[in-house]
Amino acid sequence: MWHEYKTNETYTKEKCLDIIKKHRKTVQNIMGVFFKKVKTLWENHDRDKETPENLEKYTYLLNHQQEPEINEEWRKIHNLNNTHHIEWFLNSKEPKLQYLVEMVCDQVSAAMARNAKYDDIFEDHKRRYMQKWLSEELATICANTFVDLRNSMHENK
Repeated sequence: MWHEYKTNETYTKEKCLDIIKKHRKTVQNIMGVFFKKVKTLWENHDRDKETPENLEKYTYLLNHQQEPEINEEWRKIHNLNNTHHIEWFLNSKEPKLQYLVEMVCDQVSAAMARNAKYDDIFEDHKRRYMQKWLSEELATICANTFVDLRNSMHENK
């Protein structure tokens, strides 16, 4: 129970409202902590690409028409060391929801940058998430979130 329930106590509507408000405030505080963690990820997203060595490699790949995300060397440099990439998740003992949120946002941005076609987008992303490592349920959540965010970004243009 999310409050101290006492079997021998009579609960008035006012007491119940106090319990509900206290619970709501606690949930809001916890969500605030979560959002701060997401904000930290947001502020530091892909910062490693800006180091001189990585920027040199990234620039080289783009200038030679190579997509960095599929280049094996780049995957070792960037993907394995960043919490928003599947490669990191596969090697992690501590995956967290905030990393999954960043991963979906990263993929929406990448799809928008490539002007990706959005036919069968839900099924395509659900399949991609499941191929990587996610359960069908979690893949469905990620794919729904991808579609929702992508549509919201499209509407806000």
